[in-house]
Amino acid sequence: MASALLLVWGGADVGDTAWQLTGTLGSAALGSAALLWIAFDERFGRVPVRRVLALALLLRVVAAFASPLLEDDHHRYLWDGWRTATTLDPYSLAPSAFFGDASLPQHWQDLLGAINNPDIPSIYGPVQQALFALGHAVAPAALWPLKVLWVAADMALLWLLARHGVGARWLLAYALHPLVLKEAIASAHPDALVALLLLSTLLAWQRGRAVVVGVLLGVAIGTKIAALVALPLLLWAPAQWPGRDPREPRDALRWALSVGAACTATVALLYLPFYAAGGSDAAALSVFGSSWRFNPLLYRVVESALPAAWVRPAAALMIVAGIAGIVWWWQRQREPGAPPLDAALVLLLLLSPVVNPWYWLWALALAVYLRRASVLAIGALAVLSHLNSSVLPLLAEWPPFTVPWPLALLQLLVFFIAWRVQRAPVAPPTTKAPGVIAP
Repeated sequence: MASALLLVWGGADVGDTAWQLTGTLGSAALGSAALLWIAFDERFGRVPVRRVLALALLLRVVAAFASPLLEDDHHRYLWDGWRTATTLDPYSLAPSAFFGDASLPQHWQDLLGAINNPDIPSIYGPVQQALFALGHAVAPAALWPLKVLWVAADMALLWLLARHGVGARWLLAYALHPLVLKEAIASAHPDALVALLLLSTLLAWQRGRAVVVGVLLGVAIGTKIAALVALPLLLWAPAQWPGRDPREPRDALRWALSVGAACTATVALLYLPFYAAGGSDAAALSVFGSSWRFNPLLYRVVESALPAAWVRPAAALMIVAGIAGIVWWWQRQREPGAPPLDAALVLLLLLSPVVNPWYWLWALALAVYLRRASVLAIGALAVLSHLNSSVLPLLAEWPPFTVPWPLALLQLLVFFIAWRVQRAPVAPPTTKAPGVIAP
């Protein structure tokens, strides 16, 4: 509870960076200490699940009262919500095109002036735009409707984890995780929605529902393009595919085509109305992929070894090769279990030039379901990258939008230590649903 209250306290003065940083890092420290306690005290395994869910809801309601700390992305969410609700076109015009527009009400002019990168059109996918518009319909220019949506999505995620056999200790670890409270709730980033969709996709895969897998993955990609890295793993049919034999080439091909077709159709349908109204997020994603850089981890190693023009293509090729390696390793197991979607997302983040702390939310719930503590560890430490945008740029020796080697190495060190400590493979939880892989 103290962790959530610190976020509220830290967000009380939106103009004081030091105040917000103290609240953020203090909350992260308390949350990380709670994670360590849960990890080493087996008594938490006997806590009733309903109490865990009640505590999770209480913490999220408290954290929702915090103003976004050290971030300003929420201004873009509100602006996009207005543009989508009124024109269905958040993509064709950058916010800067509205500078000096006297017809805008004053509260929209104030919000417009707070948007970061105002010369770049929206980078958010159609699913997020629809939710931003829903928030606008409830209360224009207000953040609380979106926070209600994100709290509901995160509680649905926790319920799914509990429903499918995740134990109390792992549920507690997610319920108390400082990254979730800070980024998904207090700062209102919608990335936990990606986790909910990918977890639902994984559960559908375990039941052998190819079309449902494709549709859910398409919705996840329409939320964040990063979900695309899960596709190569999901194209492999599960052993429990009702009425089919995935070892037969014809059945295996039928599964892959069903998933691929459903995913492609879903993405196309999500983008179609936006494209017809004015465009898509392709232009902004192109700028993001070609020039942005923040908190690189293993990408920094590639950057140090290669000429500047080669770095991003080389990192992209390494991601593709790494995902192929994950697929190969997974299929080489005698009895391959659930596809390691979290591993594909972690690889993407380790080799990405941009690793905002809330990106780790994509893999966090999947790691809880598959019981991999290393992702929880690096997720808790990712909050430290807020030092980058709040303190380090003030020092002449650190250029803006980079994180020095020690911080990047610390994140990697904690990740690999946690991975080594829990190096024995653990099967996913059991579930009563038919067709689910049992440990």
